[in-house]
Amino acid sequence: MQNLLTVIILIWAVNICSCSGQNNKQLPTENDKQGQSPINNYQPIVAYYNDEQTDTTKIISILRNVKDIVNPNERIITIAKEFLGTPYVGGTLNVPPQEQLYVNTTNLDCLTFVETVIALTKATQTAEPTVNDYLMNLKSIRYRNGEIDGYPSRLHYISEWGIDNEKRGNFREITPECEFSVTKMKTIDYMTKNRNLYPALANDSVFKAIQENEKPLQNLRYSIIPASKVDEASKSFLKSGDIVAIETNKSGLDVSHVGILNIRNGIPYMIHASSKYKKVINDTVPLKKYLEKQKSPGIRVFRL
Repeated sequence: MQNLLTVIILIWAVNICSCSGQNNKQLPTENDKQGQSPINNYQPIVAYYNDEQTDTTKIISILRNVKDIVNPNERIITIAKEFLGTPYVGGTLNVPPQEQLYVNTTNLDCLTFVETVIALTKATQTAEPTVNDYLMNLKSIRYRNGEIDGYPSRLHYISEWGIDNEKRGNFREITPECEFSVTKMKTIDYMTKNRNLYPALANDSVFKAIQENEKPLQNLRYSIIPASKVDEASKSFLKSGDIVAIETNKSGLDVSHVGILNIRNGIPYMIHASSKYKKVINDTVPLKKYLEKQKSPGIRVFRL
């Protein structure tokens, strides 16, 4: 009888411990998720890769290399330099047969270079960044409201790219805050005025959608830092890691080129995907002289 009582007590004790363990079991942590993004925001992102193994290996390597860099602007510059020598190839976003998130770390144009650097930088804001974090940020930066809905959903003009991303907190335009900035007004409609240059616009519904997207850009007011004031602005206002957009005089177009600002010995330069040199370069031509050569009125500046 005593032995039977002992067995019953032991079984009771085991059940209590088992129940206690179930009640104290923790919910999955951020690191339990494949993408390691916050659980409530986790979304596995489907992407179209140029070369999935090469692209994902490059992304993971960069995320690991910069994880201990605390200063965000230093982190941007470090990431940008990871792409030095990468071939310049224009029009890569038109490679997929239909509009989808395209990942290509081995061929870049000026905008895809900048978007890649921004997306990697923002991905490092998570504790254990992954490829999926990068993809989430790239999608958010490249598309209107962060959603892909055909060719018109891509942010084609830098003005709308800046406005849409600032609205969602990805980065902001700081040009108006500079004491040297001046206000300009221009109607941005280059794409529909040059329909023949964009194969996607051969489709009438796509063309009309782009026309609708251009309506808020009519008589658009925006600020620039004049080319003559760029060196002065770099002394107290501009920072290495800022995103620089080169204004153009071309009718209907706001910006002709973008890059990452790199201030060396007090002089501003750009790290950018150069169509002239056919690769990503750490330019040796000072930004002011670059603007003069391009006959650009000035720059617009964005900051994470």
